[in-house]
Amino acid sequence: MSQNGNYFAVYVAVFEHKGGIFPGLSREFMRHSSIVVHVGDAAFDTYHVRGTPGIGLTYIYERYPRDPRSNTTSLLKMDFVAWVLKERYGELQQLAGGVVIQKNFQWNCQNWVRELLNAMVARGLITAGERDAAIARQQEAVCLAFTSESPNTAALHG
Repeated sequence: MSQNGNYFAVYVAVFEHKGGIFPGLSREFMRHSSIVVHVGDAAFDTYHVRGTPGIGLTYIYERYPRDPRSNTTSLLKMDFVAWVLKERYGELQQLAGGVVIQKNFQWNCQNWVRELLNAMVARGLITAGERDAAIARQQEAVCLAFTSESPNTAALHG
């Protein structure tokens, strides 16, 4: 489910946190989330924020030449959200750059993804039902049990 003629596939990805957990924060809170868009053959655009909640997060756009699902060392889940018309893809890019980053210890990349999904609904790029399903699947991935199996062990040492 990667390409469909005049559309790009949009996904929400959740990755295991690499390294230690900051005091007062949970492993679930520290898990990384992003919006991933399959833009052609082996090209995937990733939209996310990185940094430390409460100290500073930075918006980042990256293009990867391979499918993030091949990252078995830290990817927990990558779930399909919706098809977005290629001709409207620029709107998604603008929305991603416009999400206001909050500087507090309760706001992280997971919140940023939800804010972008909300903005996509407001712009008519996805439906409220697609957003709600994406948020539910994101939350399921964030709450996956930590195990001694991959990707979790590898993520701790990545």
